[in-house]
Amino acid sequence: MNVEEGTPCGGRQGVVSYTLSPETIEALKTPTFDVWQWAPNEMLSCLEYMYHGLGLVRDFNINPITLKRWLLNVQENYKDNPFHNFRHSFSVTQMMHGLVYLCELQGMRELILATDMERHKDIMSDFSQCVEVFNFTNPEHVRLLEQILIKCCDTSNEVRPLQVSDPWVDCLLQEYFMQGDREKAEGLPVTPFMDRARVSKPHTQIIFITSILVPMVESLSKLFPQLDDVLLSPLKATRDEYQLWNEERNQLEPLPGTPVIQISI
Repeated sequence: MNVEEGTPCGGRQGVVSYTLSPETIEALKTPTFDVWQWAPNEMLSCLEYMYHGLGLVRDFNINPITLKRWLLNVQENYKDNPFHNFRHSFSVTQMMHGLVYLCELQGMRELILATDMERHKDIMSDFSQCVEVFNFTNPEHVRLLEQILIKCCDTSNEVRPLQVSDPWVDCLLQEYFMQGDREKAEGLPVTPFMDRARVSKPHTQIIFITSILVPMVESLSKLFPQLDDVLLSPLKATRDEYQLWNEERNQLEPLPGTPVIQISI
């Protein structure tokens, strides 16, 4: 990535602009993109490129300088959480950018946020019913697809290489355990999946991947078979790695009633 003074996308003068290499542009379209390798200012430039590359700036007549300032404002206002931070938002956005290209969905611009796990069952049930007879001219079908896409991107860490995805699990557990510790300190009931005394990382990942992620990606792959190799196979490989880790450590089964499905986001 090179830094250039002059005319960035949009034709404004006097603004520092990063020029992405062809390799970076292609990598941004793939689920294997390593989000850990980028400094905050580089992530901003990648985000800016994605808005331009998908035609959003052109189609919605967005002032490029306004976009740049808005992205910077978003970054500056993110809390410094171990997991839910600016890098996580960049990771989710990059995965959606990749899926738009992989599934040739450039026409789909507006995504409905459907990441609340309380709604997961209902969304999955509705999408599973329509996927066999999916019609891109049916607004309800398209709405459900948008919900599944944003859910897949929000929980996309596990489809990335293990050296990229596993640190995210540590960050999430750190954030959860901080809340659990505070609940204990204040004499409150500890949220089960935030109790460091009860949560097992490999068990958590095995069950989350098996019960939540694999069925979701399998349903999406019925509509887009090209996702089998780029999402489903890596996801199962990651599950197998955690299974091996679990067996090597001779872990017990998770405690009954622990809502492990909410651990990885």
